Amino acid sequence: MIRKIFFLISGFSLSLAGSNDATWMSSWIQPSPGIFIWTVITFLIVLAILKWKAWGPLMQALDERQESIKSALDAASKAKEEAQKVSSDYEQMIAKAESKKQEILAKAKQEADSLGSKKEAETDAKCNAMVEKAKKEIEAEKAKALKEIKTVVVSLSVETASKIIRKNLDSNDNRKIAEETINSIN
Repeated sequence: MIRKIFFLISGFSLSLAGSNDATWMSSWIQPSPGIFIWTVITFLIVLAILKWKAWGPLMQALDERQESIKSALDAASKAKEEAQKVSSDYEQMIAKAESKKQEILAKAKQEADSLGSKKEAETDAKCNAMVEKAKKEIEAEKAKALKEIKTVVVSLSVETASKIIRKNLDSNDNRKIAEETINSIN
């Protein structure tokens, strides 16, 4: 439609310009009141058509674009705020987890030290008890060995005395008998 109007106006303008004896080119270069009036009329008609057909849809498209950009910016702002909130929550959780970890490690170290001290004390007590028991057993075995030695010495002394009395020999013989008796113990 706009094309048809443009061709009509251009054709009419050319026909007015061609009525003079001047050439077509000179009519375009030199100002002519007729052409000026038709140019203004054509401009106003084109402006009215553009306002009627193009201005509304163009403004509507620009308004829709502006609204979509505004809503996208709002959504981005909300997403940024949410991301910052999540980030701060995450940092708080990490800080809490770190403090909990330190607390658990300190408690575990304390318990390990306590357990180590307790086990060391128990081990020392057991070792001391074993040493005391071993000392008592050694003393008992020593007493038993001394008792047996005394018994053996008494029996040997009695045996030696009885042999000496039976033989009633000289002192060399007594010495020999005592040495033989002692050697028989080994």
